[in-house]
Amino acid sequence: MAKEPLISVIIPAYNRAKFLEEAVKSVLAQTYKNWELIIVDDGSTDDTSEVVKKFLDERIIYLHQDNKGASAARNKGILKAKGEYIAFLDSDDMWLPQKLQKQLEVFNKSRFKPGVVYTGIQYMDYKGNLKKQRKLPAYRGNIFKKLLRKNIAGIGSTMLVKKECFEKCGSFDENLPSRMDLDMILRISEHFTVDYVPEILALERIHEGRITADIEKKIKGREMLFDKIRPYLKKHRILLAKYLYETGELYFENGNMEAGREYLVRSFKIFPLLRSAMRLLALKIKR
Repeated sequence: MAKEPLISVIIPAYNRAKFLEEAVKSVLAQTYKNWELIIVDDGSTDDTSEVVKKFLDERIIYLHQDNKGASAARNKGILKAKGEYIAFLDSDDMWLPQKLQKQLEVFNKSRFKPGVVYTGIQYMDYKGNLKKQRKLPAYRGNIFKKLLRKNIAGIGSTMLVKKECFEKCGSFDENLPSRMDLDMILRISEHFTVDYVPEILALERIHEGRITADIEKKIKGREMLFDKIRPYLKKHRILLAKYLYETGELYFENGNMEAGREYLVRSFKIFPLLRSAMRLLALKIKR
């Protein structure tokens, strides 16, 4: 009988002691047992280290570094990882018990021979109460072009990745303040196919402390990612126009009307999306 492959689970943690215990418990509850858990404390100033000490499981590895950001913490975990597969779990998210087991089953049976298997996700509030909002996966195979349109593969907490993907495509971009997951899966999907488990197996916590709640970081990360994928977007005028339009809307959300309008004008000149035209008309009327 073949030996079960080792999965390295990486949790980057920064001042999330109040959530970290639940995240770790969701790893301990996995029906698949051949894993190691690498918790990378990214310079926390709260009780993160004390939370980790509560768990006596020898499969748990605790690393500490100066505050460098989530991508640096994940990269440190990747370097330490001994597993054939790597899974990421944000310190404020949780998994359902069969997540890793069902993902491995897809790796073993999928006709796509994937480098990544992701799952569906359901959202919860600050206290862990489940919301109605959920996202089921729908795309498999070569999804690179679809990812250029939008992040259809969810977040890092849904993914199980073959370690060879990082060996070929590099690690997380530590310069990006947001969109790190999308950047990573884009680079991987250029070289590897993707498959999914058609079930909700991960829970994402929505709260103000998340990077995705910081509009300025979202804008900066989006603009930096745009520079990286510009050569691909230039080949697809509608996608480029859509990307510029959505960036403009983020600037409006952040109160920068001038920058928002500039992005909408650029979007409209590249391709006249109806939504860009309607938004620009509304702005003209308001003047």
